[in-house]
Amino acid sequence: MSGEVRLEIDGAIAIVTNDNQEKRNAFSDAMDAQLFDILGELRAKPEIRAIIWRGEGHSWSSGRDVSAIGGQQVEMTHHELMSRGHRGIRQIFELDAPVIVPIQGWAIGGSFQR
Repeated sequence: MSGEVRLEIDGAIAIVTNDNQEKRNAFSDAMDAQLFDILGELRAKPEIRAIIWRGEGHSWSSGRDVSAIGGQQVEMTHHELMSRGHRGIRQIFELDAPVIVPIQGWAIGGSFQR
């Protein structure tokens, strides 16, 4: 797998890190799934009072990992793909804790465009 999204918890602070540095933290489907799982986990932790979502290296995220486009193993329509992304990222708005995003370098398209 190329890249990962990590979660670290330090007391009441959660740190989410995009880490796909060789591609300026571009998101793959696997990274989307990791992020959505992490957001679900954080929703279930009322003790978390703040979330920092950062990028490893020189970029926060350069968007979608275009090298993964067309390599889908599961067929889905564009509507299904966008609905999946919307359901996943909507979790940010359902978090009780504020999300702080220290942007550095590239930050394109919320990283979920195709």
